[in-house]
Amino acid sequence: LSFDPGAASSFAVENQGRRRPKNDNTIHTPASSTDRFDHGLTKADKIKLSQLKQAGRQGNWRQVQSLFDSSKDCKIPMFNAYMTAAMRCEQFQQGARMFEKLCKFSLPKELATYNLAVKLYAKSGQADLARQAAKEALAEFGLDHTLGAAWLVAAAE
Repeated sequence: LSFDPGAASSFAVENQGRRRPKNDNTIHTPASSTDRFDHGLTKADKIKLSQLKQAGRQGNWRQVQSLFDSSKDCKIPMFNAYMTAAMRCEQFQQGARMFEKLCKFSLPKELATYNLAVKLYAKSGQADLARQAAKEALAEFGLDHTLGAAWLVAAAE
């Protein structure tokens, strides 16, 4: 996977104010990098999403799968949380398959969704699919620091 310098003039970040430094010198960006979607999460959805994120942070892949499988109405935040957990648990192919499942449902994807797909495809050795996901993201959202970072991760694989 290679970066196409003709796709953008630089890696300059227009909205650096959205980044918030933490005490451990890491930079965190919002999981949902756009406000274009109303996910309509119910209270039960939010609880399930919180549990799914926690299971991923703990590296409990079985619980991640169980929580996702028990979800009745999967929405983008649930898919994103599953794919994030797949990254943390090093279940790269499972995460990549979930992106493909999401695509079959024709759900609108967020930039975070594409960033996860790029990294999951690259980590699972599917450079062509990583490149395709990156191109779709670039066409839909343009280049920002999170997509640039996902490309760098993919290029390093």
